[in-house]
Amino acid sequence: MAILAYSYLLSGQTFQGEYRTAFASEAGAEEFLRGLQGRAVSVQYNPNNSARSVILPETVEALLRNRPPLLNAPDWKNPLPAWSKSLIGAFAFLALIGLSLSIWVHIDTLLGRTPSSYFWGLHVGVFIVFGPAIFVAQRRLGTTHGKDFWKDVTKGSPDGVRYMLYVFFGYAFITFIFTSAQSPPGVVRNGDGASDWRAFSAIWMVFYYTSFAIHSAAFRSFSDRR
Repeated sequence: MAILAYSYLLSGQTFQGEYRTAFASEAGAEEFLRGLQGRAVSVQYNPNNSARSVILPETVEALLRNRPPLLNAPDWKNPLPAWSKSLIGAFAFLALIGLSLSIWVHIDTLLGRTPSSYFWGLHVGVFIVFGPAIFVAQRRLGTTHGKDFWKDVTKGSPDGVRYMLYVFFGYAFITFIFTSAQSPPGVVRNGDGASDWRAFSAIWMVFYYTSFAIHSAAFRSFSDRR
């Protein structure tokens, strides 16, 4: 955990705050804090309570981009072993295949068609790619929690990758609510109807896309810094 402490002056009174972010190693936290001491920073505060304030992630990123490079810097070490690059790439590819099949199934259900029962195998595929994705995220960040988790775990990928995560999450939630509302009270569903396939495929899309986003960002990290 890296803690960036800051202070600001309002009407002759000094206030303090902290910006916290998680790292997988102490070296990563130290590198984050390097060169930031004494730097001016923009602070957002609550006009109704001046003691409450935040530093926006965009502000911190600007600070990191504009600081001078570290001379004679040691080689950066990826928390993921080099041999795992090919394995992570394979999981990213499998997740992409699972995502494509899930979208295919979902479109079929929207057209009123019932997919083949073989597609229930996508249930198993979720565990094959999502379990390793959680492990990769844990190794890279040291945690799977925090308000900036999705931003940190997809670091190195285009911003659109993270935004699409939110789209899939939102769509799956809406689909689940809509499907539940269509279920008659007291009726047990057999899981074979188009609406059941639609609900499951929306959930599959979330897990497969999340796995792809995590694995692909980790794969890129091997070439981002050397």
